[in-house]
Amino acid sequence: MVGPTEGLRIYRGLLEGVLKNLSAEEQSTPTEVRPDPASAPSAPQRYCPICEDLKLLHDLLVEVMIAALAHEEFQLHYCRAAGICLPHLQALLPRLPGAFIAEMVAKHFRSQLSLLSKELSRQLGKLAERTHTWKDIESVCLPAVERLVGARGISPTAYPSVSTLLSP
Repeated sequence: MVGPTEGLRIYRGLLEGVLKNLSAEEQSTPTEVRPDPASAPSAPQRYCPICEDLKLLHDLLVEVMIAALAHEEFQLHYCRAAGICLPHLQALLPRLPGAFIAEMVAKHFRSQLSLLSKELSRQLGKLAERTHTWKDIESVCLPAVERLVGARGISPTAYPSVSTLLSP
């Protein structure tokens, strides 16, 4: 656990590190690892069927995003939105049709990270001046983490809690 100053610095450092390494990472070609059918578990079903369905839905949504980004109207919509997280950027970039679309997506991602990094710096300044609110810090730290690792499981609103599901 760290205090707010250290947290803001850590998140800013992470964002800046990703920005520095992004161009090198974009040029590397990811290798595809295929599971060995002989190493399949002997149990009838190793994973939760809901988790497996979510994986299929995830793959479908990536394919839909790839297809949608080929259309100029969607590209405009995308550039006005907050963008995607780093894991999904890494899933999309190597599969996007054409260098123009890949560069547009990467450029938008970099601009969003830069905006978040600047906001983290601003919050660090407010902390030093003691003019911050915890809500302000949370409002920039969570999006920074979500942008780096994805929102699932981080944001309390990403999924309803078990108690919400079980209440009458």
